[in-house]
Amino acid sequence: MFTRFSALILASSLVFTGCAAQSNPDNDEDPSTLQSDDALSSFGALLVGTYKTDAAYPKFDLNKDDSYRWDSGIRCITTPCPSGDVGRWAVYVSVFTGVRYVNLRSDDGRVSRWFRVASTSKLVGAFGTTGTFTKWVKGACTTNAECAGGEQCDAGACVARALCVQVDGTDGRVVAKNFAAGQYAEANAWGETTAAGSSWGISLANCATVAADMACTEEYAPVCALTVSMAAAKTFGNRCDLRRSVIAEAGDFGESLAISTKGACVAGAARCSTFWMKSDPTSAAGAYYVKSFKSDFEAKAWPQLHPSAIDAQVLSGACHDLTICTKEYNPVCGGVRSDDASTFGNRCMFQAAVRASSATEGWSKGYIRSAGECTP
Repeated sequence: MFTRFSALILASSLVFTGCAAQSNPDNDEDPSTLQSDDALSSFGALLVGTYKTDAAYPKFDLNKDDSYRWDSGIRCITTPCPSGDVGRWAVYVSVFTGVRYVNLRSDDGRVSRWFRVASTSKLVGAFGTTGTFTKWVKGACTTNAECAGGEQCDAGACVARALCVQVDGTDGRVVAKNFAAGQYAEANAWGETTAAGSSWGISLANCATVAADMACTEEYAPVCALTVSMAAAKTFGNRCDLRRSVIAEAGDFGESLAISTKGACVAGAARCSTFWMKSDPTSAAGAYYVKSFKSDFEAKAWPQLHPSAIDAQVLSGACHDLTICTKEYNPVCGGVRSDDASTFGNRCMFQAAVRASSATEGWSKGYIRSAGECTP
């Protein structure tokens, strides 16, 4: 069967499949959206190995020197025999989604096969190539204990898994973060540093999967917690419920952080939480964030959810309450939200303007561009 396609990385050409099975093009991305990934020495090195389907054939080898050998399993009494082909393989990446693909192109130019990289141990046929091929290493393992950190024993092979690091801090923090398959050393280092002496662990799955499989008791030992995605603190039935929620919030690829305290959430007097974000703490320039809460816990927890926050303060009353400033003229150039920069008489007047703008939504932000009056 012949297939014609065009790509940024390959000139239009006829592709002869020989004895290898291919079907009509599937619904994957158009290969013209792909560009060469030259990281064969790093990412590509993770793909090196022998791949096969559930059946004995076909199978193929991806070698370290970027050569491949395809074995269709067909054996003949006389030669030549169409038992396979050889050529070069390369990794490509989608310019839109970042998904990686592997292309096998025979030395004679007649065969070109495409596979989507589902993981460093699984390649799925794409752009007309069919079948799912899994990296196979005979006798590599029989149990998970025989595999390195971050791997599981799967059909006799040690296979890298996505990783979910979870931290349960003695200071009330609950943290979850995803790491890609094969990044066990990075995940281990991050977990140890982030935990800072608290309990932590690594699961061999992404955080969304861990949360979906996580079971908690119905014991009622309430905790009050606030995360970046929450508008207000929430009471969880017990700490396990909180951990599950944080892990789920990290999802397939992200991370999440909660600040918690024992007991159910209790509303109190209004409080205004504020902090600065600066690339240089000694500079006048920076971003100023404010948000109104209904308890001291929330107001104190909010800056902790932003690791780069500095100069955090909790003020009595809602943020939009009147702020009295002196008339001292020590100007700064800044703006409220996305407004153009203008001159404020002093830093206090700028902060008061930002807090006043929180009246409609309960929060606001502003920025100081520089000390002194604004110049054109």
